Amino acid sequence: GVLKVRLFRPWDGARFLGALPETVQRICVLDRTKEPGCAGEPLFTDVAATLHFAGKHDILCIGGRYGLGSKEFTPNMVLSIYENLMSAAPKP
Repeated sequence: GVLKVRLFRPWDGARFLGALPETVQRICVLDRTKEPGCAGEPLFTDVAATLHFAGKHDILCIGGRYGLGSKEFTPNMVLSIYENLMSAAPKP
């Protein structure tokens, strides 16, 4: 499934957690920004921190980027994200 974050700041971790299905096992957070020198992009770090502090350590959270430099985000790219998440060892 897809959870589209419409308002990034201020971050509402409780609302995010409330929108997640109980059955979620893996999440890929897509950011449309590049933050050189950081541990991760802004939305990814907020999602990962929310999961961590909520004790949701069983949910695998990976990050990615899309649409940088006005590049097109194609259906094949979406498919590759789902395929990565479904693999035995997803790439971070």
